[in-house]
Amino acid sequence: MKYRPWQKPVIERGIKALLDGRVYAINSPTGSGKTFMSLSIAFRMKLLARAKRVIAVTRTRNQMLSYERDMRKFFPGRTYVALISKADACPYAQKGADTEDINCELCSRRANPDLARAQIMSHGIFKAIDMMRDMREVCPYYSLRKLMERVDLVILTYPYLFSPITRKAVEGILPGAVVIVDEAHNLDNVGELFERRLSPQKIDYAIRQAKRLLQGTYILRPLVAVLEKIKSRLVDILSTGDPERQRYLPKDKLWELAAPQEIATIFDAAKMIRNIMSNIRQFGVNWVGSIAKFFESIDDEHLEAFYTTEEVVLKLVDPEPFLRILGKLDYVILQSGTLPPKEYMEKVWGITKPIEYVDVDKEYGPVFPEENKKFIVAEDVNTRYNNRNGELWDKYACYLEAIYRSAEANVLAVAPSYKIVSELAKRLRHLPLIVEERKTRLDQVQEKIRGGGRHLILAVAQGKLSEGIEFTDPATGKSLLSDIVLVGIPYPMPDDYHKMRGQRIMARITSTTLTEFDITMHIPAVITVKQALGRAIRSREDKARFWLLDHRYLRRNWLEDLNILRYEKITLSRVRCTH
Repeated sequence: MKYRPWQKPVIERGIKALLDGRVYAINSPTGSGKTFMSLSIAFRMKLLARAKRVIAVTRTRNQMLSYERDMRKFFPGRTYVALISKADACPYAQKGADTEDINCELCSRRANPDLARAQIMSHGIFKAIDMMRDMREVCPYYSLRKLMERVDLVILTYPYLFSPITRKAVEGILPGAVVIVDEAHNLDNVGELFERRLSPQKIDYAIRQAKRLLQGTYILRPLVAVLEKIKSRLVDILSTGDPERQRYLPKDKLWELAAPQEIATIFDAAKMIRNIMSNIRQFGVNWVGSIAKFFESIDDEHLEAFYTTEEVVLKLVDPEPFLRILGKLDYVILQSGTLPPKEYMEKVWGITKPIEYVDVDKEYGPVFPEENKKFIVAEDVNTRYNNRNGELWDKYACYLEAIYRSAEANVLAVAPSYKIVSELAKRLRHLPLIVEERKTRLDQVQEKIRGGGRHLILAVAQGKLSEGIEFTDPATGKSLLSDIVLVGIPYPMPDDYHKMRGQRIMARITSTTLTEFDITMHIPAVITVKQALGRAIRSREDKARFWLLDHRYLRRNWLEDLNILRYEKITLSRVRCTH
């Protein structure tokens, strides 16, 4: 095959890095062939008899498909399998079921790895799983697990590597493997895998479930009484919360929600519901079990409690303890179009092995022509928290309307929060909008965009529509976006969580040029902005305008971090709008 100019040197450099015992970090834009390069390195290591197998770890199920695509296109003679969660694979599991609630002891289905391999190679990963779910004798999950040791590539999701409990299912294939971590910038958010949430709404769901499934049992009345008590005390806590900022909550306050014997009642009821689901072979959401797991997690030394007006969340403050697995693997490739700096990976993520860091755009010339990118920076607006008011949203709405009316195709505008998106949507209702909400489905958005016409897409930073989604024509691969707009700088909310995160990380690291602001605010914001900008240009034929609507982007550090060499300035005096 014909390599693109940067691919062969990146591959050769990666092989040497792994042979030398280094972690290989590939920072390269979408469309540059990261997946192909990583798989090429890994399979070369296997041919050299230095690696036993290849494992790719993705953040989502959909991202598994890029590996399937490249395996079929570039490595057609090699076999692969994707291991999804037991809850997603089990024919008896409903949406939202927890893997821990699925009891396989009474199930008559059996593993058939040969069938699984044949189905995957013939029909693709997810169609094969659906077909096995429809076969009464076959267990899709254990068929996939049994197949792992027989294929060239195993594709996993993040929990299989970073969750100690889930990792037990794949521990046998980790030694000697080349492990490719896809979209590795997301390692900053690995703590989301361990979050536990408690809200009045969840308690209501649990009460309704208990009344339906535990009717007539001795435990129903005391269980409902305990849950009502917890709800009442929880509502008192949440009444002092902030709708946007996460406030710290000492764990002692959580133990005041219920007495130990009352919590034991919740655990007993959760077990009863789990057994009922097992007996009727219908595994759904165990809401009582979810509350039990919340209380079970309070003693986890790595988790701290924070609350808003809606819920209490137990969450990981420092990701380093759960990223230590990277130092125990034989060969590691980290790849992303928006990796943080090498020092950040060493200090914040705690990667102890030497890192070979390659920035493809900077070291091997731009992947896509610079003349295809046009940057425009606004001089007269910013989204500092003390500036946020109706007048500011009017200004941003003017900018967005003018950009949309001059755009050749769809416009993606990314704002720091759902609240700002809502404010802008109210002012731009006369335009054909696609507005991101928490319940937005990616497939529906893609279908609407690919259906024709021009849309103004209002998305949330780090949401569903600003990263990990393809706005492309499936027939040609060309981008369907002509403009990307950053509505301000998406700095994380300055709250107790981010303050504690910065303090904890700074307390354990030494000899660093990084500041607490870099760790908690600036570098995460740079990654978020780069992810948004990367939605528009997916091939050498694509062109796009990038609108940075915040005068702080004119600062030297931002221009350097975004690798902006040329740009224009703009003010509202040059903009016309009618909203």
